[in-house]
Amino acid sequence: MRTGAVLSFVFALLGCFYVGTTAFRLPTASFGARRAFTTTTMAAATAEIKVIAQADDATVAKLGCRRWATWGCGVSKFPWTYSDTETCLLIAGKVTVTPDGGGAAVTLQPGDIATFPAGMSCVWDVTEAIQKHYSFS
Repeated sequence: MRTGAVLSFVFALLGCFYVGTTAFRLPTASFGARRAFTTTTMAAATAEIKVIAQADDATVAKLGCRRWATWGCGVSKFPWTYSDTETCLLIAGKVTVTPDGGGAAVTLQPGDIATFPAGMSCVWDVTEAIQKHYSFS
């Protein structure tokens, strides 16, 4: 099986598709299956989302955010679990991310940089279609 066909199959299972280097989530897909295959640590369940609101150009340049891959999705609500730490720069739209287990919800808008800890489970509530640069570590 060709690599492209394998990736297409995997993204179809996750409800995503790629155009160039940008991934998009299909609006009718369920992320329940993705969540079922991801493990969570207790330490991350209580970790908080770190946000730099309206990050200045120097911070964005220092982190290299604009060189990271991009991802976007339309208005939707879905669960997510981070297997690795993700840092992202929101470049369009609006989303509220609520950690499972009572952590503080954060609302992200264009210009905000957020870091999500590995192992954290949450719900993404996208109220305006989003685009973001992201990097996993």
